[in-house]
Amino acid sequence: MTSGIVALENDKVPRKDLTSPFQTGAHQSLEKLIVHYRDVVFGECCAQIDRGANTLKSVLSLYWICIECTAHGNRKPYAEDDHIQRRKSVQSSTKLARLKFAANWISDEMASSGQLRESKSQDRFDYLQALVTEFQDTDSQEAKEQVLANLANFAYDPSNYQYLRQLQVIDLFLDMLTEDNERFVEFGIGGLCNLCLDKENKEYILQNNGVQAVLNCLSNPNEDTVLSAITTLMYLMTPLSQKEITAMPVIECMLRFSMSKNKRLSNLATVFLEDLCSSEEVEKARNLHNHTALGIPLPKE
Repeated sequence: MTSGIVALENDKVPRKDLTSPFQTGAHQSLEKLIVHYRDVVFGECCAQIDRGANTLKSVLSLYWICIECTAHGNRKPYAEDDHIQRRKSVQSSTKLARLKFAANWISDEMASSGQLRESKSQDRFDYLQALVTEFQDTDSQEAKEQVLANLANFAYDPSNYQYLRQLQVIDLFLDMLTEDNERFVEFGIGGLCNLCLDKENKEYILQNNGVQAVLNCLSNPNEDTVLSAITTLMYLMTPLSQKEITAMPVIECMLRFSMSKNKRLSNLATVFLEDLCSSEEVEKARNLHNHTALGIPLPKE
């Protein structure tokens, strides 16, 4: 319980009477609590709490009012001289007891929320760790594919970034790019594509020769793999990686992709050329006699 909030000895207010207006979930409970005590107890002194405001902000405002009322007894919160006449006094011990209960209830709710978040974080890490362990222990190719697909999906959520780094999942995805199993490659590059928007993840991929590994995926016959590879290269673009990502063979490859009948591929390749390459570089690639990217096949349509 928060320091400074002490229960009254004569607090006879039944708990069920106070909690009955808000028993339909944490978010709704907090909102109903605010409305309930604004109408029943605070009156005008709580009028500044906007129901449409952020719930946490409103709760903190109400929480502060509760503490003030508790600390100063019957004295009104916000006791500035020019506002005294417009605010009602909390005079009865029953009302003060309700205030104390509200403060304690909110304090417990906030503490429980913190514990819940910590518990969920641990559960999240444990689940991801179980997936990695399953991938390492199973001999089934199908099971490995399913685990990789799950990890690639979880890589989309920034809340998982820290855990995926701890579990060395980025290394796992990079290793998958050299596998013969096309599904492994597809899920590996998909996972990297989801992860590399994060600055720390991007730096790690670049430091571990990730650009070259991704470039090799451009020759993969799987359309989704190629699309993820192009997108990942765009995300990995930095002043240091620009030279490697926009090398002439890569630009030539994108020119070929931009002429594909596959609209997804041609549109993405066109975006790559327009956003990452200069018009001079593109023109130079068009006019080359010794084409270095002609060996890269177009993915299956």
